[in-house]
Amino acid sequence: MNKIVKIGIAILCITVSLTGITFAGVTIYNSFIKKDKMETRGLFDAGRGYTNYETDLMVNYMTWQNDVGLYYRTITNSNDYEKYKSRILTFPEVSEINFDKDFIVIIANENVRDFDEIDMGISNVYADETTTNIIMKQKENPNMNDTTNVWYAIVDNSQLKDNVKITIEHKKFDNENVIEISKLPLDYSVNTAIEDGCFTLKNNKVVSSNEKQLDEFIEKTEKGERSFVRVYSNYDGNITITDVNFEDGIYYADRGCPNCEKNYRNTYKKIEKREAPNGDYKDIGYVFYEEKNSSDGVPLVIIQNWVEDYKKNHK
Repeated sequence: MNKIVKIGIAILCITVSLTGITFAGVTIYNSFIKKDKMETRGLFDAGRGYTNYETDLMVNYMTWQNDVGLYYRTITNSNDYEKYKSRILTFPEVSEINFDKDFIVIIANENVRDFDEIDMGISNVYADETTTNIIMKQKENPNMNDTTNVWYAIVDNSQLKDNVKITIEHKKFDNENVIEISKLPLDYSVNTAIEDGCFTLKNNKVVSSNEKQLDEFIEKTEKGERSFVRVYSNYDGNITITDVNFEDGIYYADRGCPNCEKNYRNTYKKIEKREAPNGDYKDIGYVFYEEKNSSDGVPLVIIQNWVEDYKKNHK
Protein backbone atom coordinates (compact mmCIF):
# COMPACT_ATOMS: atom_id res chain seq x y z
CA MET A 1 0.00 0.00 0.00
CA ASN A 2 2.83 2.39 0.88
CA LYS A 3 4.40 1.76 -2.53
CA ILE A 4 1.11 2.55 -4.23
CA VAL A 5 0.76 5.76 -2.24
CA LYS A 6 4.32 6.76 -3.06
CA ILE A 7 3.76 6.10 -6.78
CA GLY A 8 0.55 8.13 -6.63
CA ILE A 9 2.32 11.03 -4.95
CA ALA A 10 5.13 10.86 -7.53
CA ILE A 11 2.65 10.98 -10.41
CA LEU A 12 0.86 13.90 -8.77
CA CYS A 13 4.15 15.78 -8.34
CA ILE A 14 5.09 15.21 -11.98
CA THR A 15 1.66 16.41 -13.10
CA VAL A 16 1.88 19.53 -10.96
CA SER A 17 5.42 20.16 -12.21
CA LEU A 18 4.40 19.87 -15.86
CA THR A 19 1.34 22.04 -15.26
CA GLY A 20 3.59 24.59 -13.64
CA ILE A 21 5.83 24.69 -16.71
CA THR A 22 2.86 25.24 -19.01
CA PHE A 23 1.38 27.89 -16.75
CA ALA A 24 4.71 29.69 -16.49
CA GLY A 25 5.01 29.81 -20.28
CA VAL A 26 1.53 31.21 -20.69
CA THR A 27 2.05 33.74 -17.91
CA ILE A 28 5.32 34.96 -19.36
CA TYR A 29 3.81 35.21 -22.81
CA ASN A 30 0.72 37.11 -21.69
CA SER A 31 2.72 39.45 -19.49
CA PHE A 32 5.23 40.49 -22.11
CA ILE A 33 3.35 40.50 -25.39
CA LYS A 34 3.98 43.88 -26.99
CA LYS A 35 3.74 45.68 -30.28
CA ASP A 36 6.00 48.27 -31.82
CA LYS A 37 4.62 51.43 -33.41
CA MET A 38 7.84 52.17 -35.29
CA GLU A 39 7.89 52.02 -39.07
CA THR A 40 9.54 49.03 -40.71
CA ARG A 41 12.49 51.36 -41.31
CA GLY A 42 13.48 50.56 -37.73
CA LEU A 43 14.44 47.06 -38.86
CA PHE A 44 16.11 47.84 -42.16
CA ASP A 45 17.63 51.26 -41.47
CA ALA A 46 20.27 51.57 -38.75
CA GLY A 47 19.13 55.13 -38.12
CA ARG A 48 21.45 56.98 -40.50
CA GLY A 49 18.77 57.64 -43.08
CA TYR A 50 19.90 55.15 -45.70
CA THR A 51 19.39 51.46 -46.35
CA ASN A 52 21.69 48.74 -47.57
CA TYR A 53 21.84 44.98 -47.30
CA GLU A 54 24.07 45.02 -44.23
CA THR A 55 21.69 47.17 -42.18
CA ASP A 56 18.54 45.22 -43.11
CA LEU A 57 17.73 42.96 -40.16
CA MET A 58 14.71 41.46 -41.90
CA VAL A 59 16.51 40.25 -45.03
CA ASN A 60 19.76 39.44 -43.26
CA TYR A 61 18.64 37.84 -40.03
CA MET A 62 14.96 36.95 -40.29
CA THR A 63 13.15 34.15 -42.13
CA TRP A 64 10.45 34.91 -44.70
CA GLN A 65 7.24 32.85 -44.61
CA ASN A 66 5.71 33.32 -48.02
CA ASP A 67 2.16 32.07 -47.43
CA VAL A 68 1.49 34.75 -44.79
CA GLY A 69 3.87 37.45 -46.08
CA LEU A 70 5.68 37.90 -42.76
CA TYR A 71 9.23 37.67 -41.43
CA TYR A 72 10.05 35.92 -38.16
CA ARG A 73 13.01 35.32 -35.87
CA THR A 74 13.52 33.56 -32.57
CA ILE A 75 16.13 35.07 -30.24
CA THR A 76 17.74 32.80 -27.68
CA ASN A 77 20.76 34.81 -26.50
CA SER A 78 21.70 38.32 -25.40
CA ASN A 79 24.01 39.02 -28.38
CA ASP A 80 21.19 38.62 -30.90
CA TYR A 81 18.87 40.45 -28.54
CA GLU A 82 21.09 43.57 -28.62
CA LYS A 83 20.80 43.83 -32.43
CA TYR A 84 17.03 44.16 -32.17
CA LYS A 85 16.94 46.17 -28.97
CA SER A 86 18.67 49.03 -30.79
CA ARG A 87 15.87 49.08 -33.38
CA ILE A 88 12.77 48.17 -31.34
CA LEU A 89 12.50 50.73 -28.60
CA THR A 90 9.68 48.95 -26.75
CA PHE A 91 11.75 45.83 -26.20
CA PRO A 92 12.04 44.98 -22.49
CA GLU A 93 15.39 45.51 -20.83
CA VAL A 94 17.74 42.55 -20.94
CA SER A 95 17.48 42.34 -17.15
CA GLU A 96 13.82 41.30 -17.61
CA ILE A 97 14.77 38.28 -19.75
CA ASN A 98 16.34 35.02 -18.63
CA PHE A 99 17.55 33.27 -21.77
CA ASP A 100 18.09 30.09 -19.76
CA LYS A 101 14.31 29.89 -19.42
CA ASP A 102 12.81 32.09 -22.14
CA PHE A 103 13.20 33.07 -25.79
CA ILE A 104 11.86 35.99 -27.82
CA VAL A 105 9.88 35.60 -31.01
CA ILE A 106 9.72 38.59 -33.39
CA ILE A 107 7.27 38.99 -36.29
CA ALA A 108 7.79 41.75 -38.87
CA ASN A 109 5.71 42.96 -41.80
CA GLU A 110 6.61 45.13 -44.79
CA ASN A 111 3.50 44.58 -46.92
CA VAL A 112 0.13 46.26 -47.26
CA ARG A 113 -2.25 43.97 -45.41
CA ASP A 114 -5.80 42.95 -46.30
CA PHE A 115 -8.55 44.63 -44.30
CA ASP A 116 -8.95 41.60 -42.03
CA GLU A 117 -5.21 41.64 -41.25
CA ILE A 118 -4.90 45.25 -40.09
CA ASP A 119 -4.27 45.78 -36.35
CA MET A 120 -3.28 42.17 -35.73
CA GLY A 121 -1.57 40.80 -32.66
CA ILE A 122 0.10 37.59 -31.54
CA SER A 123 -2.83 35.75 -29.99
CA ASN A 124 -1.10 32.47 -29.10
CA VAL A 125 2.22 30.62 -29.16
CA TYR A 126 2.36 26.87 -28.67
CA ALA A 127 4.54 23.95 -29.70
CA ASP A 128 3.90 20.51 -31.10
CA GLU A 129 6.60 17.86 -31.46
CA THR A 130 8.59 19.69 -34.15
CA THR A 131 7.23 23.23 -34.55
CA THR A 132 6.71 26.44 -32.64
CA ASN A 133 3.31 27.66 -33.83
CA ILE A 134 2.60 31.39 -33.73
CA ILE A 135 -1.01 32.47 -34.18
CA MET A 136 -1.69 35.99 -35.46
CA LYS A 137 -5.21 37.38 -35.24
CA GLN A 138 -6.94 40.68 -35.85
CA LYS A 139 -8.10 42.34 -32.67
CA GLU A 140 -11.74 42.88 -31.85
CA ASN A 141 -12.95 46.30 -33.02
CA PRO A 142 -9.71 46.84 -34.96
CA ASN A 143 -8.22 50.26 -35.59
CA MET A 144 -8.15 50.32 -39.39
CA ASN A 145 -5.59 53.14 -39.30
CA ASP A 146 -3.15 51.06 -37.26
CA THR A 147 0.30 50.76 -38.88
CA THR A 148 1.92 48.36 -36.43
CA ASN A 149 4.32 46.10 -38.29
CA VAL A 150 6.57 44.60 -35.63
CA TRP A 151 5.29 42.27 -32.92
CA TYR A 152 7.09 40.22 -30.31
CA ALA A 153 6.49 37.97 -27.35
CA ILE A 154 8.68 36.43 -24.66
CA VAL A 155 7.89 32.74 -24.38
CA ASP A 156 8.95 29.85 -22.17
CA ASN A 157 11.69 27.68 -23.69
CA SER A 158 9.39 24.67 -23.46
CA GLN A 159 7.67 26.09 -26.58
CA LEU A 160 10.92 26.43 -28.61
CA LYS A 161 11.32 23.95 -31.48
CA ASP A 162 13.53 23.71 -34.57
CA ASN A 163 10.75 24.89 -36.90
CA VAL A 164 8.50 27.95 -36.74
CA LYS A 165 5.13 28.37 -38.44
CA ILE A 166 3.01 31.51 -38.44
CA THR A 167 -0.72 31.14 -38.99
CA ILE A 168 -3.08 34.07 -39.47
CA GLU A 169 -6.44 33.22 -37.97
CA HIS A 170 -9.02 34.98 -40.08
CA LYS A 171 -12.51 36.09 -39.17
CA LYS A 172 -15.02 33.26 -39.39
CA PHE A 173 -18.64 33.51 -40.46
CA ASP A 174 -21.47 31.26 -39.41
CA ASN A 175 -23.83 31.12 -42.38
CA GLU A 176 -26.69 28.85 -41.44
CA ASN A 177 -27.05 25.63 -43.46
CA VAL A 178 -24.11 26.55 -45.73
CA ILE A 179 -21.51 23.80 -46.23
CA GLU A 180 -17.88 24.92 -46.38
CA ILE A 181 -16.58 25.19 -49.93
CA SER A 182 -13.83 22.59 -49.44
CA LYS A 183 -16.34 20.08 -48.03
CA LEU A 184 -18.67 20.17 -51.02
CA PRO A 185 -18.68 17.02 -53.22
CA LEU A 186 -16.57 16.97 -56.38
CA ASP A 187 -19.72 16.46 -58.46
CA TYR A 188 -21.46 19.53 -57.01
CA SER A 189 -23.61 20.32 -60.02
CA VAL A 190 -25.25 23.36 -61.55
CA ASN A 191 -28.69 22.07 -60.63
CA THR A 192 -27.68 21.42 -57.03
CA ALA A 193 -26.17 24.90 -56.78
CA ILE A 194 -29.45 26.40 -58.01
CA GLU A 195 -31.42 24.32 -55.49
CA ASP A 196 -29.07 25.50 -52.72
CA GLY A 197 -29.80 29.13 -53.56
CA CYS A 198 -26.44 30.03 -55.12
CA PHE A 199 -26.10 32.76 -57.72
CA THR A 200 -25.29 30.27 -60.46
CA LEU A 201 -23.45 30.62 -63.78
CA LYS A 202 -22.74 28.09 -66.49
CA ASN A 203 -20.16 29.06 -69.10
CA ASN A 204 -20.46 32.70 -67.98
CA LYS A 205 -24.25 32.75 -68.41
CA VAL A 206 -26.66 33.21 -65.52
CA VAL A 207 -28.86 30.16 -64.95
CA SER A 208 -30.12 31.08 -61.47
CA SER A 209 -33.81 31.16 -60.75
CA ASN A 210 -33.25 34.66 -59.36
CA GLU A 211 -31.22 36.70 -61.83
CA LYS A 212 -31.29 39.74 -59.52
CA GLN A 213 -29.70 37.97 -56.56
CA LEU A 214 -26.39 39.85 -56.79
CA ASP A 215 -28.18 43.17 -57.23
CA GLU A 216 -30.26 42.45 -54.13
CA PHE A 217 -27.10 41.56 -52.22
CA ILE A 218 -25.46 44.85 -53.18
CA GLU A 219 -28.58 46.82 -52.22
CA LYS A 220 -28.46 45.32 -48.72
CA THR A 221 -24.77 46.06 -48.29
CA GLU A 222 -25.22 49.65 -49.40
CA LYS A 223 -27.65 50.00 -46.50
CA GLY A 224 -25.00 48.59 -44.18
CA GLU A 225 -26.84 45.31 -43.59
CA ARG A 226 -24.84 42.18 -42.86
CA SER A 227 -25.28 39.99 -45.95
CA PHE A 228 -24.07 36.80 -47.60
CA VAL A 229 -24.16 35.36 -51.10
CA ARG A 230 -22.55 32.28 -52.63
CA VAL A 231 -21.56 32.52 -56.29
CA TYR A 232 -21.19 29.25 -58.21
CA SER A 233 -19.54 29.14 -61.63
CA ASN A 234 -19.16 26.08 -63.83
CA TYR A 235 -17.12 26.79 -66.96
CA ASP A 236 -16.53 23.71 -69.15
CA GLY A 237 -16.66 21.52 -66.05
CA ASN A 238 -14.31 23.67 -63.94
CA ILE A 239 -16.06 24.74 -60.76
CA THR A 240 -15.24 27.92 -58.85
CA ILE A 241 -17.19 29.00 -55.79
CA THR A 242 -16.95 32.35 -54.05
CA ASP A 243 -18.55 33.08 -50.69
CA VAL A 244 -19.03 36.80 -50.11
CA ASN A 245 -19.79 38.04 -46.61
CA PHE A 246 -20.39 41.72 -45.90
CA GLU A 247 -19.97 43.04 -42.39
CA ASP A 248 -18.99 46.42 -40.89
CA GLY A 249 -18.24 47.99 -44.25
CA ILE A 250 -15.99 45.22 -45.58
CA TYR A 251 -16.59 42.52 -48.20
CA TYR A 252 -14.90 39.22 -47.33
CA ALA A 253 -14.51 37.06 -50.45
CA ASP A 254 -13.50 33.41 -49.97
CA ARG A 255 -12.79 31.67 -53.26
CA GLY A 256 -12.19 27.96 -53.78
CA CYS A 257 -13.55 24.75 -55.23
CA PRO A 258 -14.99 21.46 -53.94
CA ASN A 259 -12.33 19.32 -52.27
CA CYS A 260 -9.64 21.98 -52.74
CA GLU A 261 -6.99 21.92 -50.01
CA LYS A 262 -7.00 25.69 -49.64
CA ASN A 263 -9.42 28.54 -50.18
CA TYR A 264 -8.23 32.10 -50.79
CA ARG A 265 -9.58 35.12 -48.97
CA ASN A 266 -9.45 38.73 -50.11
CA THR A 267 -11.13 41.76 -48.59
CA TYR A 268 -12.58 44.81 -50.29
CA LYS A 269 -14.29 48.10 -49.51
CA LYS A 270 -16.87 48.14 -52.28
CA ILE A 271 -18.44 46.26 -55.18
CA GLU A 272 -19.88 47.79 -58.35
CA LYS A 273 -21.96 46.55 -61.27
CA ARG A 274 -20.58 47.63 -64.64
CA GLU A 275 -21.60 47.18 -68.26
CA ALA A 276 -19.28 46.73 -71.26
CA PRO A 277 -20.35 46.55 -74.95
CA ASN A 278 -19.87 43.17 -76.62
CA GLY A 279 -21.26 43.12 -80.17
CA ASP A 280 -25.04 43.21 -80.12
CA TYR A 281 -25.02 42.67 -76.36
CA LYS A 282 -23.44 43.95 -73.20
CA ASP A 283 -21.37 42.04 -70.68
CA ILE A 284 -22.09 42.68 -67.02
CA GLY A 285 -19.29 42.71 -64.49
CA TYR A 286 -19.60 42.70 -60.72
CA VAL A 287 -16.26 44.11 -59.62
CA PHE A 288 -14.61 44.47 -56.18
CA TYR A 289 -12.53 47.51 -55.26
CA GLU A 290 -10.18 47.89 -52.31
CA GLU A 291 -10.88 51.58 -51.73
CA LYS A 292 -13.62 54.01 -52.66
CA ASN A 293 -11.49 55.75 -55.28
CA SER A 294 -9.62 52.71 -56.61
CA SER A 295 -9.26 52.42 -60.38
CA ASP A 296 -8.19 48.77 -60.49
CA GLY A 297 -10.86 46.23 -59.65
CA VAL A 298 -11.08 42.47 -59.12
CA PRO A 299 -14.04 40.78 -60.85
CA LEU A 300 -16.37 38.66 -58.79
CA VAL A 301 -18.07 37.50 -62.02
CA ILE A 302 -18.20 38.58 -65.64
CA ILE A 303 -21.51 37.66 -67.26
CA GLN A 304 -21.24 37.50 -71.06
CA ASN A 305 -23.90 38.63 -73.50
CA TRP A 306 -26.48 39.14 -70.78
CA VAL A 307 -28.08 42.42 -71.82
CA GLU A 308 -29.05 43.34 -75.37
CA ASP A 309 -27.36 46.51 -76.58
CA TYR A 310 -29.97 49.28 -76.29
CA LYS A 311 -28.61 51.26 -79.25
CA LYS A 312 -28.58 48.21 -81.53
CA ASN A 313 -32.25 47.53 -80.86
CA HIS A 314 -33.52 51.12 -80.81
CA LYS A 315 -32.22 52.68 -84.01
